[in-house]
Amino acid sequence: MDQLVALSEFTLEIAARVRRDLGIPGPTPDEVAVYRDKVRMKEILALKGVRVPRFGSCETPEAAVEFARSAGYPVILKPVDGAASIGVHRVEDEGRLTELLPTLDLSRYEIEEFVTGRIFHIDGYADDHAEVPFQVVSRYVNDCLAFGLGAPLGSVVVQNSELRDRIEAFSRECVAALGIRTTPFHLEVFVTPDDELVFLEIGGRVGGSEVPHLLNKLFGVNLFEVWLRAVGGESTARITTKSGDPSGGWLCVPKPADLPARVTKAVSLRASVPSIWRELLPPVGEVLQPGGSYDALHSGRFILLGDDESRVEADIHRIIDTFEFEATRI
Repeated sequence: MDQLVALSEFTLEIAARVRRDLGIPGPTPDEVAVYRDKVRMKEILALKGVRVPRFGSCETPEAAVEFARSAGYPVILKPVDGAASIGVHRVEDEGRLTELLPTLDLSRYEIEEFVTGRIFHIDGYADDHAEVPFQVVSRYVNDCLAFGLGAPLGSVVVQNSELRDRIEAFSRECVAALGIRTTPFHLEVFVTPDDELVFLEIGGRVGGSEVPHLLNKLFGVNLFEVWLRAVGGESTARITTKSGDPSGGWLCVPKPADLPARVTKAVSLRASVPSIWRELLPPVGEVLQPGGSYDALHSGRFILLGDDESRVEADIHRIIDTFEFEATRI
C-alpha cells in the first residue's frame, strides 16, 4: 500500500492534496487544515469550550484596526499557515499597525490578542482514535519570536507536578477536540500569571530543533519511527511507553545577524557545564549563511541531561551567559 508522509510544516497541505488526487490513504486537506490553519484550529477549539486567545481574520485593514482597539495593545499579527515564527509581528500601537498592514498579504494573516504568560510546548503522538499514548511537557526558555530577532531559544523538560498533569489533560482535550489522528504533534500553550491554560497553536508534526533527539535520549521514543510504523499499519502501543521522570533540555544560539560571516571563535562549554550531552559548534573558518530555521547550523546547539529540571534550566542560562562566539562579516 502506497503512503505519503510530509515531514515539514510547509509541505503538509501539499502532501494532503497529492494523497487526495492519487487516492493514497492518510490525512485529507480538510483534516490537515485543523493543524495548519491557525484561525480554523482556534474556531474549532473555541466552539468546544477550550480557552484560546481572542482572534480575528485580517479581512481588511479597517477590521484589523478595529480588533486591536477592542483587544488592546500589543497585538500579534501572524500568517494563518506559518511556522517557526516566520512573518510574525508583535505590534505595540495603532501607528505601527496602520504602517505595517499595507505591507502584508492580509488574506494570509490573522490578528490575536497578546497573552501574557510562560509558554510550554507539548510533544507527543496522537493515535488512530485521537488519543495521546505519549507526550512530554517542556517549558520554553525565551520564546520563538525572540529567537527570530536574535535571542537564544531553549526549553527544559517538566517533571512530575500538578501543573504538568493539568497541561497533559489540556493537551489531550485539544487533540480530541481537533480530531488529530495518527500523527505526532507539537502543541504550544500559555500558562498565565493567574495559572490559566490558554491554547497557542498546534502542528501535526514532530517538534523542531533538538526536540526529537532529546525525547529519544530521555525516553527511548523516536517520534519519527512511531509515525512511520503507524502509517505502515503497525501498532504503536509498545513503542510509545514512557517510563521514569527525567529532565533535560536544549538550547539553540542563533547565527549572527550580519551574514554571511566566517566563524573566528566558538568555545566549547563541555568542561564547565557537565550536563551537556551533545554540543554542536561550527568550526573556526566555517562560513555561516543566511536562511534556515531551527534546524540550521547556528552559533551553537546544545542538548542537556539531568535529574532536576531547575538545575537543567540553570545550566541553560549559564550557557547563554558564558558562551563565547565570534564571527566576522564577509
